[in-house]
Amino acid sequence: MLSEKLKLVFQNEGVVTIIAQGKDFPHAVNTWNSYVELKDDYLIIPVAGMNTMEAILNNNNKVLVTVGSPDVEGLHGIGAGFNINGVANIQSDGDEYADVKNKFVWARAMMKIDINDYYQTT
Repeated sequence: MLSEKLKLVFQNEGVVTIIAQGKDFPHAVNTWNSYVELKDDYLIIPVAGMNTMEAILNNNNKVLVTVGSPDVEGLHGIGAGFNINGVANIQSDGDEYADVKNKFVWARAMMKIDINDYYQTT
């Protein structure tokens, strides 16, 4: 179950970064908090490009997600951030993808990230 603070961060705008281990160097992509749909134990993110990320996930699907918002009270003042560890895959079919495509017509796919654990950083 996700904490109320993490849910609040996603309800406010900020940047989300998804990091995966590429062959020679970590690879990162960004999106916006408002694009992410939170479920109890996973995230759904619309995918437009992310072709390199998709290729990396086919070999190693572990990801680190960073998310934050300057509008949420953090550990030491204004601004809260979290690190989320999980496993990701990119899908382009099914009911959840149909919902994503309906909301984001530009989405060629969706990324589903199963959350293993998370912790607040700021």
